[in-house]
Amino acid sequence: MKEQLLALRSLQSIDQRMADHRRSQNQLDAQLKDLRAGVQLLSVDLLRREEELDETRQLKEEHEAALKAQQESIGRSKNKMSGARKNQEWMAIQKEIEQGNKAASVKEDELLKIIEVEEATRAALQERRRRLTELRAQVVAFEANHQERTAELKGRLDEMEEQRKELLAGLPQKLVRQYERIREARDGTALAEVKDELCLACHMAIQPQLYNQLQRGDQLVSCPSCNRILYFVGHDAAANPAA
Repeated sequence: MKEQLLALRSLQSIDQRMADHRRSQNQLDAQLKDLRAGVQLLSVDLLRREEELDETRQLKEEHEAALKAQQESIGRSKNKMSGARKNQEWMAIQKEIEQGNKAASVKEDELLKIIEVEEATRAALQERRRRLTELRAQVVAFEANHQERTAELKGRLDEMEEQRKELLAGLPQKLVRQYERIREARDGTALAEVKDELCLACHMAIQPQLYNQLQRGDQLVSCPSCNRILYFVGHDAAANPAA
């Protein structure tokens, strides 16, 4: 039984290391996914900003054309003043010029605001292009690291899987089923060490009779509280004298 417990402890150690490796792989995959999602989001935002810049340029051209037309209208009105023969006619043209100047001033203010928006949009676009270039470089570098780490983790997992198969081959199927059932129910930990009559997994006290049985090592003992298979470290040397 002591040899079987040692085998189960080795099996649990392998299973826990395999779980750690799988978590590491999942974290790598999640990081790569987040980086790629960041590139996608920034690319979409960049496209939206480019569309906004195009719309702002078009609006600026329309206002520039409208301002030019207004200024030409003012120029024509000024030309008419030289031909005005009556004071009333001259006053009407003067009023027309004043109204034209006011309209032109409004259009100039609107045009300045549009130019400010265009400059801000262009600056934001330039910044996003810079960030996108940097992020794409990060993705390329991380993809290379991800590929290397994935191959490394897979190699280790394959090795541990072979070790696991060897251990399982030397254990009774009934004991293996019990181990797997407890491991699934107890978050990957089917065995627990007992020290000073205390289960170190659930921290509950073990009855003296069970503790004595555990120390003898001639039968399988389970924790009455957490149902994990208990082991006593003092059995190691007896089960493996070479150690």
